[in-house]
Amino acid sequence: MPMQQLARHLLTALLLTLLPLTAAAEMESALRNHIANADLRGTKVSVCVMDVGERLLLTEIHDEREMIPASNMKLITSAAALHTLGKDFTFTTRLKLLSNEESPAGDGLPALIVQGDGDPAFGSPNVLEDAGYSVEQMLGWWLDAVEKTGLNQFGQLIIDDRVFEHGEDQRVHPTWKKAQLHKWYCAQVMGVNFNDNCFSIKVSPTRTGQDANVSVYPFGPFVQTEMRLTTGRTDQWDIITRHDSNRLAFRGQARNRQTKYVAMHDPAMVFGEMLKHELAKRSITVGEVVRPAGDQRLPDGKVLHKLNTTLQAVLNRVNQDSINMYAEAILKRSGHAITGAPGTFENGASAVRDYLTRRIKDPTLAASIKIADGSGLSRDNRVSARALVEVLRVQATNKDFRPFIASMATPANRESIGKRFDDDNALIADLYVKTGTINHVSALSGYLVYPDTGPENTARVLAFSILVNGHGLGQARNISAATVRKLQDELVKIMDEEAVGALVP
Repeated sequence: MPMQQLARHLLTALLLTLLPLTAAAEMESALRNHIANADLRGTKVSVCVMDVGERLLLTEIHDEREMIPASNMKLITSAAALHTLGKDFTFTTRLKLLSNEESPAGDGLPALIVQGDGDPAFGSPNVLEDAGYSVEQMLGWWLDAVEKTGLNQFGQLIIDDRVFEHGEDQRVHPTWKKAQLHKWYCAQVMGVNFNDNCFSIKVSPTRTGQDANVSVYPFGPFVQTEMRLTTGRTDQWDIITRHDSNRLAFRGQARNRQTKYVAMHDPAMVFGEMLKHELAKRSITVGEVVRPAGDQRLPDGKVLHKLNTTLQAVLNRVNQDSINMYAEAILKRSGHAITGAPGTFENGASAVRDYLTRRIKDPTLAASIKIADGSGLSRDNRVSARALVEVLRVQATNKDFRPFIASMATPANRESIGKRFDDDNALIADLYVKTGTINHVSALSGYLVYPDTGPENTARVLAFSILVNGHGLGQARNISAATVRKLQDELVKIMDEEAVGALVP
């Protein structure tokens, strides 16, 4: 090879080596300067950016600092569920018939069983609507299936939700704030779930001074209501309830139509009582709704109907809509899968640790992630931006990438991220993100994807995580959550601008 041509090859190789390093230095400098200029006054920030294909860290700003991740914890839970359950996993809830001889009650009457699989989307209006159905249609399938047996009297309706432990200490995580347990985002998680484990409450005004119209779903003898809600000139009303009861007291004045959601107590049994109530409307009687003992063996019976939900449909609700109950359900279902025992917060966390140990080759980094719950609602979770980016990198380089990234929010999905990254803050890359917010915590992690910029016209992918803790406290008491979200969006914009030139092949 002529000397001049050899020199050109050596120079090209040197430039290809230096370009990513130069881009990394420029990106980190730009991000550091922007954070410094924001004057966050003691707010803790952890930022990490990686070129996944090159496995090159482009930015490391306090990236090993252990932070509260809020709902960014759902990314780790989702990744572990895909690893443990498999991308083709399907939740299956079954309605079964036991003959007179098989019925454990020994009362000479047949029995029905609802056998749960931990499906958080069972009877979910949103998930059913996405599939082209309604909750009423779903219930109709089950009622029709019972009616077709020709039987009109059952001794028991057995709610078998033992795929998860169902004690009071397992329905919600012990670190969740007790004063918030009636809120929709603290909905209990069970082996049998229904209507996102919340009462849907619709309020409509009538005439000023008169009682407002209130509808509750699901409704029946299993819920008690007390109405002191009138139509007025303001919307100042509330629902007074406890997380350990299904008694709802309405107080105040309503001016406009509104819908609110309140967490149910023991939603598995609520569904059982509701099914009994609906069967009675068809002149089919059920003696009692019961839950089997933990070690009680039930006959297989005959399957009358079953409802399936794909893991992908559940993951979409976890990462696009950030529904906490769904995240806890896949955590516990993963725990059940690896132990064979009823799913709990503890064995679910063990399933996540198993995933981290197997997929993250740096033992120190894997061990640095502290797992309390699956949703990130607990303030006892801890993760660094570096560890989160490593989870994102692992997912981007294995067979689970398609279902994982498909579950994340995009700028086109306004319900998930609102007006963030709209036309005024548009990006060159395709953005896939998970947000996270609890008091004094804000998180934003995900991918910047540049199609057709990698080798052989493949996509180049940047994984990033921006974790912020402590705003609104102490010296940072005047730093609002909105200010932090704006900063995060600006940092992503800088990443995008700095990356574009470096990623051109």
